[in-house]
Amino acid sequence: MHKQLTLLSTIFFALLISACTPSAANTHPAASATPDIAATITQAAETIYAGATGTALALTSAVTPTQTPTNTPTVTPSPTATQTLTPSPTPSLTPTVTPLPPGFIPENAIVIYFVQTGTGGPIGCGDTLVKLWSGNLRTGDLKTDLTIALNALFRAGQYFGNLYNATYPSNLYVVDVIHDNGETHAIMDGSYVVPKDSCDASRYQSQVQATARQFPEIRRFVPWVRDKLLEDLLAIYSDSGQDK
Repeated sequence: MHKQLTLLSTIFFALLISACTPSAANTHPAASATPDIAATITQAAETIYAGATGTALALTSAVTPTQTPTNTPTVTPSPTATQTLTPSPTPSLTPTVTPLPPGFIPENAIVIYFVQTGTGGPIGCGDTLVKLWSGNLRTGDLKTDLTIALNALFRAGQYFGNLYNATYPSNLYVVDVIHDNGETHAIMDGSYVVPKDSCDASRYQSQVQATARQFPEIRRFVPWVRDKLLEDLLAIYSDSGQDK
């Protein structure tokens, strides 16, 4: 484009100079020559203008503005709630033993004995012993099984249905078992409560002896409360007028 403008400008000025300078052969040119020169100049100017305009339009259409990318907003995820674990409650241990009915006694069960009063039986004051399952099975070790049996008896409640437990007021437990040639000694500790009368004293003695002698290895059973024989303690009861 620059070369075209330069060429047209050169032609334009050359025509202008030739028009203004008189010729040697014809000092006074004809009047009709002036309009031809003016027309030529006008056409040249229009050509220059048209060329410049066309080039500008071509350049304008060639330049396409670039698109500015728009930012896409990012979505921030909302935090999820954390689940709080509630600790499970710790089960409490019950110190008492609930015996099971006589009909639910396995063959190798550890049993305890309660009293059914007023039956005309051989113990107490015309009473009968009834065995109940302690809920434990025999381990095969005499000392362990005897300890389980006596502790279950002293931890049992006062009544089971219409059956009575004369050992209920006491809170004794086995600390040692000595077994020698069929004779077994059980040393107990804890609190001993004097029976209310001779009937309860007899029931107490019978319950302890029957609970211990369920094991065939025991031919003679001797229970102790610390350094005193249980048999001697049971000889003293409340309605005898004597105190421990």
